Amino acid sequence: MSSVARTRCCTCEHLALVLAALLCLRPAGAAELRPALVAGGGYLDNPFFDDDTQRGQSPVAGPVGFVEPSVELVLAPGQLQLSTLLGGRFTRYLGAADATAHHVAASAHALWPRGSVVTGALSLSGGIDGVDRFPEDARQVGEVEAAAGWRMSPRTYLRLGLATGARRYGERTLASGATQTDTLVEGTLGLSAGPLGGPILHRLATEVGLWQVSSNGPDLDRQGAQLAVRWQGEQGRWQGRAALTGWQETFASRIGRGISTRLGVGRALAPEVVLAVEAQGVAGDSDQPEGRYQQWGALAQIEVALEVPVATAPPADEPGVARLPDGRWRFVLRLPEARRVDWVGDANHWQVGHDPFARIAGTDCWVAILALPRLQQTWMVVVDGTRFVTPPFGPTRDDGFGRQVGLLRMPQEVRP
Repeated sequence: MSSVARTRCCTCEHLALVLAALLCLRPAGAAELRPALVAGGGYLDNPFFDDDTQRGQSPVAGPVGFVEPSVELVLAPGQLQLSTLLGGRFTRYLGAADATAHHVAASAHALWPRGSVVTGALSLSGGIDGVDRFPEDARQVGEVEAAAGWRMSPRTYLRLGLATGARRYGERTLASGATQTDTLVEGTLGLSAGPLGGPILHRLATEVGLWQVSSNGPDLDRQGAQLAVRWQGEQGRWQGRAALTGWQETFASRIGRGISTRLGVGRALAPEVVLAVEAQGVAGDSDQPEGRYQQWGALAQIEVALEVPVATAPPADEPGVARLPDGRWRFVLRLPEARRVDWVGDANHWQVGHDPFARIAGTDCWVAILALPRLQQTWMVVVDGTRFVTPPFGPTRDDGFGRQVGLLRMPQEVRP
């Protein structure tokens, strides 16, 4: 797969300052701090394949262990959503591989107007990564992406993005004496659907991308295209996910093509903790023998993600969401033009009509009181049976398909 696709979530130290600056803000709207940790291990065959040179660096197989910490701050002042992320992945290859890899990332993202039919987004990211066994492949990457999204229907979303950036290999010196530096441009078009109202086919997305990499070194330019399909299913505490990506590229007068697959299943042990296993495989083909390779493996991991409010929630007697003493949840919205309002979310499989609101007599407000399962919930409001609306209060998050959904985090005392 192209390095453009593999390094989209990248970082630079300058963007780490953005995180520190946003942590000092006192926003009027909702804000959320999201620390997370993923840790695990497994077995990989040929883990050091380098897609920049189309060669197998170390055709060995063995166990691996990794840890992936991150922290994200999300602000929602009015119709604008701002977020910044700082994280990394640190991997130890054991056995004959005997190496340590690192990837550190920082990014900043702005979305406006959140919850709208048409939205615009701007993202800045940068990163450093490398393997100590192969210092010549260590690189620094920076990227900027502009994107536009269109919600074609309550359940479908179209996204068009254009990204440009650069990567520098500090230990690769060309014959001219210069350090190898690549400039990259990528365009993507994606279509996603979800939630689809069923546990097996909960979310489905497909994306096509085109990229061009220009280098200051001879015979290092490349261009290509890829097609990716992703699936996600949920049933109670169980989660399933799969991804299939195919690509073709021209590199140094050589044509290469390949396919990668990922298939995983997980179970929520608690609202913030998921235990998952994943199988993965990559196979590449080329018109030249040095461009042919394969990689496969399996990983088991534990995922811990928290959502910590850093802004004061609205009082329970005003439009907002509050947990009642008996454990139920009370939702109040001011929708003066609505004729009907429904609550939809994970608890009712996003079925319209299952949990209706009632208008509060003599006001423009609607109220619903619900008993929800003891799991973290995402939710939205449906107005007049067709229009999905992002909650105007409380923390929200991107559902992975271009839509902002409300988030309810269950208190410690009601965890199973």
